[in-house]
Amino acid sequence: MKFKLYEDYLSEQQGNAEKSEQVFQKVVEAERQHKAYLAEWEIAMTHSIKTGTDASKALEALDDKIDKAKRDLERATRERDVYSRVQREASLTADDVIAAWNRDLNPQYYEKEIMPALEQLEAAKKVYYDAMCVYFDKVHAIKDFREEVSSQLGFEFPYKFYISELQTTAEFDRYFIRQQDMDNAQSRQR
Repeated sequence: MKFKLYEDYLSEQQGNAEKSEQVFQKVVEAERQHKAYLAEWEIAMTHSIKTGTDASKALEALDDKIDKAKRDLERATRERDVYSRVQREASLTADDVIAAWNRDLNPQYYEKEIMPALEQLEAAKKVYYDAMCVYFDKVHAIKDFREEVSSQLGFEFPYKFYISELQTTAEFDRYFIRQQDMDNAQSRQR
């Protein structure tokens, strides 16, 4: 079944999720890099203190890297914050999908798919109803005839004349549509 607006919505949601992941990963990576430079600076400073060597050039270079990493982290954090606010303003919303479903898809599907099935059911119901009427008319006809024969023979108990008709639940279940049949049709595996 095709539902273009829904597919567009899913595509947009997927794109938003991927973009969101990129934005959040950028913050994680910037934070990791910033911490790595801070740790490297601390190691260099500790080494300098313990060995008494001059590490000012290395520390200065690391300071530059730390400053740049800090700016990158701040920028990535701002981008994430702005993206989090703006990203919610998607061009397609769940309400748009629901409205299109109710306005377009459902009526079209009903007309093209469900209505023909209902017409088949209606025709089958008429055939089924007519067959039930024929059956019951035949049973009533033989019962009426049994009354006549029984009366003419002087028997007061027409039940002595056996009539072959449906008697048991199993027999009715075989020939008549029952609630369980409808439940099974509705809940069957598709």
